[in-house]
Amino acid sequence: MAVLTRAAVPPDLRILTGSSGLPALPRIGLTIRLDEAYATPLTRAFAAHVRSVLPAL
Repeated sequence: MAVLTRAAVPPDLRILTGSSGLPALPRIGLTIRLDEAYATPLTRAFAAHVRSVLPAL
């Protein structure tokens, strides 16, 4: 059992819902900060990817 975003669940696993008897997970916050003076193309790409797959609150 693991906590993953829905987008990260591979097809061979199933998503447990409230009917499984587990409590709801709390919402969490995530902040990505880049120092543009030092950001590399890789760090910019990583930040863009994370922003694209995780929903904004």
